Amino acid sequence: MRLATFVDARLSAVAASQVAVDFGIVKDAYTFQLLEPFAGEAVHRAREIDDCGLRLDRDGTRRLSGYAGQTATLPRRGGRTHACPMRDGRGLLNPSLLYFAEAARCGSIRQAADRLHVAPSAISRQILLLEHELGAPLLTRSRRGVVPTEQGQLVCHFVESAGRDLERLRSAVDDLNELRCGRVIVAAVEAATGRVLPACFAAFQGAHPGVSIQVRIAGTHQVAEAVLREEAHIGVALDPPYRSELLLRMRWPQPLQAVVCPDHPLAAKAGLSIAAVLAVPHSLPDRSFGIRTLIEKAAALADATPMPLVETNSLDMAKCLAIAGHSATVLPPEVIVRELASGQLRAIPLLDAPLARASIDVFTARGRVLPRAAEVLLAALKHAMAGHRL
Repeated sequence: MRLATFVDARLSAVAASQVAVDFGIVKDAYTFQLLEPFAGEAVHRAREIDDCGLRLDRDGTRRLSGYAGQTATLPRRGGRTHACPMRDGRGLLNPSLLYFAEAARCGSIRQAADRLHVAPSAISRQILLLEHELGAPLLTRSRRGVVPTEQGQLVCHFVESAGRDLERLRSAVDDLNELRCGRVIVAAVEAATGRVLPACFAAFQGAHPGVSIQVRIAGTHQVAEAVLREEAHIGVALDPPYRSELLLRMRWPQPLQAVVCPDHPLAAKAGLSIAAVLAVPHSLPDRSFGIRTLIEKAAALADATPMPLVETNSLDMAKCLAIAGHSATVLPPEVIVRELASGQLRAIPLLDAPLARASIDVFTARGRVLPRAAEVLLAALKHAMAGHRL
């Protein structure tokens, strides 16, 4: 990222100082010293800060350098150009540290200024600031150049070490950006784990093997809370509670159906009301499921009361009870795909509006910036669900 600030030579030192503070260029009592070149009777100067540090363009023209990884050049006296030497992790360090380390390495402030494309006076000022901040002399000056003191050698070692650490940081960030590593946490209800999620996750990891996916199965309310507390990047739930803090990303229609074994008395019906299902022995998911919320809403409208023989926190258990012929149940289509294909179960559409409009929603926390891996997985999930519409 680069920041360019043009300062008119007619500005007073006070005005120039305020500009610099506004842009975060300086934040200390030495503002006037640092901005002295901008306050004289001179032409406009451009001050450009990027990962190479400070640059002054003496002809008043704004020069843009390349992004990290490219060689940047700037015009200098006599038409010569110099490549920017700070394309490693050190470019993220404070300019005072960079200027000092370059001066110590070159053994000359003028040579350091040439390499960094700044005026020698700017190097000297930054070193003075650093010495003031640390409360110790960092360079010994002589006619032959500059030599770091013992304290200065400590600073040199720090800059080298920090540069290596920052280069590793840059590499790690690049890995995340290119999806060579990372982790995505998905909180989902059991009803969403039939076909689409497993197939989508397998395809995603085939394309991005360095990214891990952590899936947490929970009830609808727990899924919503996990996303709001930022314990999960993506939430997948049936009929989640409305919360303004949740951002809906995808809605997958999953109309609830009455589910029975093939020889059940209700199996031949073309359509049923929830009252008819609750009038026969039935088993239901417990209240941690969005399914149960919708059932009770529809039952209240139909003046019926759920009285399940078995109440369970497992949709698989509800399916098994239906297969055994002990009871009817109510489930979304995604949960019973294999059982319907094998003939173990029959599904009858429910005519009650709250049940017929049921959906599995994909959502994230509103305002949260997702990692790139989570955004890519979210897009893949939306595409997969769109391809499995009923």
